[in-house]
Amino acid sequence: YGAALVYVSAKEDKNCALLRDYVVHRLYSLPLLHPPQVVHKDAVFVPSGWDEPHKIRALVDHHTSHLTATCRFEDLIVKPTQRSHAVGAAASDVKDVEEQELLKALLDTSGGTAIDKPSIKSIYADLKRSA
Repeated sequence: YGAALVYVSAKEDKNCALLRDYVVHRLYSLPLLHPPQVVHKDAVFVPSGWDEPHKIRALVDHHTSHLTATCRFEDLIVKPTQRSHAVGAAASDVKDVEEQELLKALLDTSGGTAIDKPSIKSIYADLKRSA
């Protein structure tokens, strides 16, 4: 079918370069120097065309030996924990500032000249307090 499977984690920098190389390979027909990877579940790479029945069976057997027809979804996929996005403050304490309002305040403060990051942060904080 032309599908490929690539496990990518930008947070852990896994297979990011491989994905880039694979996309470039598919777009521009450049040689691909990465072989298929099916041994480690956090580094899976199955390029398109690698879909022969015996290879798929080997992949399924290797990674799903703990699965049965009676497994419940909740047993396999754990619900993520709830994390607070605002450190030290309740979510209701965080106020949005309209983009144009922020840009206007930056322009008014700078007088049309470049300003540094600490100045931008203080202007943004002032706008949030007044909102």
